[in-house]
Amino acid sequence: MNIPVIVRVLPNKPKKGDVAKLMFLVKHPMDPGTIKNPKTGKLIPANYITTIEIKLNDKPISTIHNGPGVSSNPIFGLDFKAMESGVISFKMTDNHGNVFEHKYNLEVS
Repeated sequence: MNIPVIVRVLPNKPKKGDVAKLMFLVKHPMDPGTIKNPKTGKLIPANYITTIEIKLNDKPISTIHNGPGVSSNPIFGLDFKAMESGVISFKMTDNHGNVFEHKYNLEVS
């Protein structure tokens, strides 16, 4: 199963060995389970991403651990050393155990 992810790397084509910024927006409601539906008055069930594993060519870059307090459609950012071109993969797991994946092609000059 996939969810929309918008990815941006700055600079767009980093030089080999330079530190680049990886920014990505995840389109997800991130419901904490504490907010009532205005129409029904019932709590909206918790539905949020708990873990994001980020890899470049299957080598770990970072793991992000979230809780229910993260806003909907969150934007994340981190710096990483751009050593090679390849595929940045995102593996996201939610509080129900569902797994979502996204891939982004990185080009290093």
